[in-house]
Amino acid sequence: MNEDWEKRWNEDRIGFHKNKINEYLEKYIEHLGQEGDDIFVPLCGKSLDLIYLSKHFKKIIGVELVQKAITSFISENNLPFTYIQLDKLDIYSMNNIDFYLGDIFDYDYDGANKINIFDRASLVAFDKETRIKYSQKIIKILSGNMLLITLEYPQNEKKGPPFSVPEKEVYELYGKDCDIKLLETINLNDTNDKLASLSSSCEKVFLISPKK
Repeated sequence: MNEDWEKRWNEDRIGFHKNKINEYLEKYIEHLGQEGDDIFVPLCGKSLDLIYLSKHFKKIIGVELVQKAITSFISENNLPFTYIQLDKLDIYSMNNIDFYLGDIFDYDYDGANKINIFDRASLVAFDKETRIKYSQKIIKILSGNMLLITLEYPQNEKKGPPFSVPEKEVYELYGKDCDIKLLETINLNDTNDKLASLSSSCEKVFLISPKK
């Protein structure tokens, strides 16, 4: 899978990248955390959401597998940075954004602040088996709120990624350890040309937090 993502970036097949702030992030940012919190953005790519989040929270932590995504983010946003080479994950630090280069399964949060998570395109990037491992990793990191955006469509009608993650699976992955609230369901059939050929498609926005 790692080689496939490298290839996608090198061939500029990054249709998942958006040249604007995610609309659901803007709409629900007040649910994500407090000003003094940290925000973790898994599989962040070169998302402009990192810049937006950096204006609202103390520390933004992104983890990305592909070097090109990080260098593009730095150059496109004209950001000065410092670089630290670690055993498994290298760190590019710019203002209050720490960009980790490497495999998300090698990342462990060691900060003292409450950490919230914004997952726009991470869970849906993994196949079903890997989603189990991924969700367990996220549960270990999450101490605040997670804003999760999923995509649903008949999986037999389209090869992922992005993969279809039904609402039922979200509860299977996170429901034992977390409280889950569905904030919004968005029908995509008439608004997304890439999904127009599917019999049905929608995005769902969830707010997830550890059970108290």
